Amino acid sequence: MLGVSALRAGQATATLAATIAEGLETGQIKQITLGPLGKGAAQQLVDADSVEADRLYRESGGNPFYLLQLARDGVSTGAGSDVPAVVGATIAREVDALEPAVRRFVEAAAVAGDPFELDLAVAVAELPEAEALTALDELTARDLLRLGDVPRRFQFRHPLVRNAVYAGSSPGARLVAHERAAVALAERGASPSRRAHHVEQSARSGDADAVVVLRDAGKEAAERAPSSAARWFEAALRIAPADLAAEMRAELVLGLAGALAATGKLEGSCSALLAALELPEDAVPLPRVKSISAVAGVEQLVGRHEQAHARLERALEDLPDRSSADAAALMLELAVDAFYEQDFDAMRSWGLEGRAAARAAEDRLARPRVLHFTGRWAEAQPPAWRSRPLVRACARAGRGRSGPARARWRSA
Repeated sequence: MLGVSALRAGQATATLAATIAEGLETGQIKQITLGPLGKGAAQQLVDADSVEADRLYRESGGNPFYLLQLARDGVSTGAGSDVPAVVGATIAREVDALEPAVRRFVEAAAVAGDPFELDLAVAVAELPEAEALTALDELTARDLLRLGDVPRRFQFRHPLVRNAVYAGSSPGARLVAHERAAVALAERGASPSRRAHHVEQSARSGDADAVVVLRDAGKEAAERAPSSAARWFEAALRIAPADLAAEMRAELVLGLAGALAATGKLEGSCSALLAALELPEDAVPLPRVKSISAVAGVEQLVGRHEQAHARLERALEDLPDRSSADAAALMLELAVDAFYEQDFDAMRSWGLEGRAAARAAEDRLARPRVLHFTGRWAEAQPPAWRSRPLVRACARAGRGRSGPARARWRSA
């Protein structure tokens, strides 16, 4: 008679493990260790194009069970993502078999991150260290957790396991755990970027300190990760107290507008810029004309040319002096708007009027820009561009001279 049994390493009872060991020694049992599928085999298992098959293989790690469930449910393994129902139920059975303290620790680890630092998970679980270490040993023996790449750092055996454990804990427990994590990280002097996720998940409405953390995290992420920056700025605005200083609110709104624009979410960026225009003028670090021009520029990009045109004309009408630098800036934007509309007569007209305003205001920076819309390209060229032929002639004339003389010619 032939019997076949399948089990995950570390999840056999002591009696079963001893029986298997004895059978292996006597030759009555043959053990086959299954590794992950190769990429080719995984692609044969799912009906998907090459791009989707690559994603499924990467996110499943070659585990055929995870692969099939991810393909069926179409979810991703990113942090906070949904978990395929069958996978979630399977992992829930593993977690339900744990002792209360062990379950408490693994749920704290899921909040702490993946990979996670042992000390942070211990603080989140609020367990004595000895008890937490015992729980850690059991979890690694069961292969729910594995050693990380550096000491005192661990990780879940798969991102889906972490997501399932996180989703399986109660909402109240998750909220408290994130709050503990935020406090623990603050006590250790962690950067706003490290603390932001936990603050976002646990901060109470009106928490001014949390707003500062999220604002600083948004500023840190603005250049390298604008999508994260937008998330932190949005969270800060969501929990901000009603009496938040207008200057702080303006900083958050403008930061959000920039981050959304950087990720191509122009509609959201436009809404944020419009919110900035509702704030007191002295609270916004941008001059009002620049703010209006920025809104109109985004409106043009999303195809709202009529709204952009009307906004710019209203702003121009509100100016006390049409011969000012602000007027020249608005006329430049109106010339751009006419260009988008392919109304080249209006474009040239606004360009000429803007040129006159820039000249009257002695705005040397604005004048070349508006001239580009008048057809006077030579006048629009910055002086440095027009000086290039002279510089090249000087360089040629200096060839063959002595080193110092050649240097003087080139410096000309």
